[in-house]
Amino acid sequence: RNNALSLTKNGEKLLEGPQDIRFIQIFNYLTYRFHWGNFYHLQDEGKCGQFGWAYSLVLLSKYGAKPQKSEFYSLKLIRAFEEELWDAHQKGKEGEVIHEYHHAYEVRFFEYFADWFGLVNIERNRDYIISYFDQLSITKSELFDQLFSA
Repeated sequence: RNNALSLTKNGEKLLEGPQDIRFIQIFNYLTYRFHWGNFYHLQDEGKCGQFGWAYSLVLLSKYGAKPQKSEFYSLKLIRAFEEELWDAHQKGKEGEVIHEYHHAYEVRFFEYFADWFGLVNIERNRDYIISYFDQLSITKSELFDQLFSA
């Protein structure tokens, strides 16, 4: 209203409740109800990153202690869930489709989901000779290990 954000009565009640309950509610909303296509436009119905988010957390748990490029994780997701893209990658016919998939996954899962919740540490490496976009190096955060156990 009047170019200002306001908090509803339900929002005020939510703020009065325990933080752990609020965290779980927001986490569930973002993983199950919010359309991740809003984070980055790609002709995939928001599937990239949102589909397989739990698998991505398992990958972070397994490989996140050492810095890994974001493409490392997106390739693992492609191998598990995207047979056609994986076949194209294996044949060296990656092209723009896989590059777009990598970038959408990086933005949706790492930048707008995992980083927002404090689950990852992101180091940005700028090398515009290789790519217009920053190369992200991902490690799991201390909070990640506190929230998720193997």
